[in-house]
Amino acid sequence: WLACYGRGYYGPDGRARRLAGVIREVSDSERTERLLRIAREKFEVIFAAIPDAIAITRESDATVVEVNDAWVAFTAYAREAILGRTVLSLGLYEVPEDRDHIVQSLAKGQPVFNFQTRLIRADGKAIDIRLSAMRVEIGGEWFGVWSWSDMSAQKLAERIARQSLQKFEATPLVVDGIMYLTQAPNDVVALDAKTGRVFWIYHYN
Repeated sequence: WLACYGRGYYGPDGRARRLAGVIREVSDSERTERLLRIAREKFEVIFAAIPDAIAITRESDATVVEVNDAWVAFTAYAREAILGRTVLSLGLYEVPEDRDHIVQSLAKGQPVFNFQTRLIRADGKAIDIRLSAMRVEIGGEWFGVWSWSDMSAQKLAERIARQSLQKFEATPLVVDGIMYLTQAPNDVVALDAKTGRVFWIYHYN
């Protein structure tokens, strides 16, 4: 590649008399710029396609510098309402100390994986999430890359299973006229199914 810079000199009759200029080879700089542009375009495509919610924040002031489409859908925040704001001003965490814990780990050079916490959406709804984060250096400056996935369905299933187990444990079992039931904290009681007279109580430690 060549870059040309010059100017023409014209006579009184308006005709060109001479041309002065500089021709400079720019093959390397043009190639570097082209490769950087391609790399940036690839990053933007991949970043937008990642199914997990991703946010990039500047470490020095916790400013949100980029979010992907999944993050926008996940939090219900508009992209233009997020970029340039700090994480603290958004109030994203139901328990702010959870974020403090993660930031401290990152500052020690320790990435965080699958940390369970709760996020406050733009509509005020709190949802269970699994969060991972790591530090990256870009252009001599440190940033945090945060990845969030929704745990709401999993938490709901766990709660239903726990309630079902509690219901099962609270249902008495009758065998040969003897009723067995459980009571807090971990006791098993045997009593007469007709009279209710207690035969024995087993305390499980």
